[in-house]
Amino acid sequence: MNLQQIKTLIKTRLDNLVSDFMEVYDGKAKNKATFPYLVFKFTSSSNPARKQTERILEIDFWDNTNDDTNVLKAADIIRNGKYVNGILTVIGLDHSSENDTTGFYRCYWEFEAEIPDTETNISRINQRYILKVD
Repeated sequence: MNLQQIKTLIKTRLDNLVSDFMEVYDGKAKNKATFPYLVFKFTSSSNPARKQTERILEIDFWDNTNDDTNVLKAADIIRNGKYVNGILTVIGLDHSSENDTTGFYRCYWEFEAEIPDTETNISRINQRYILKVD
């Protein structure tokens, strides 16, 4: 499974989880994007202990209000899944897997933190996941 195939699968999963209240962008938000939104990207690892079959997925959640409710809600949904009336309708990324004709990946949550911004009205959360790709 190559990077583009993984990105397509991840984008579809993210859209299914939060598109009803948040835009999802691959790599970079468009100019004048409407808040709230999230941007996901795959970063390189300088850790030589990581295997070549592991990829690091970073997700940044953004909102331009002093209320971080939307970014916290989205971060929770992305990690744990989307529930409707108490029923899981879309599996979140943590401990998830995806099987495609070109390969398979397992995804594990690694990190989450609030990221301070110089603009006081910006709320930002960062999550990091490890994808083990076969």
